[in-house]
Amino acid sequence: MGTTLYVSNGLLTVSQSAAAVFNGDITGNGGIYKIGNAALTLNGNQTYADATVIASGGISSVDDIRALKALGRPNLTGAIIGRALYEDRVRLSDLLAA
Repeated sequence: MGTTLYVSNGLLTVSQSAAAVFNGDITGNGGIYKIGNAALTLNGNQTYADATVIASGGISSVDDIRALKALGRPNLTGAIIGRALYEDRVRLSDLLAA
């Protein structure tokens, strides 16, 4: 039996300084608030009702966007490009087309 997190009427806040993987399930009527630049990979079933909030991202290329899309996660609602865009490492049109 794996680990299941139940998020009730609020947000589960996740902040870490190094990449992490959670293999358990997340369920409930709350949501997830991810902060920090380190990657968080959710491998279990995510059936929580509220939105996923992405507060910070590590997108540095079009391939990063393609990798996110390939995950097929229903609660993945967006990504923050920020620095890669204003440092002209990626073009918005390429990101939107990915």
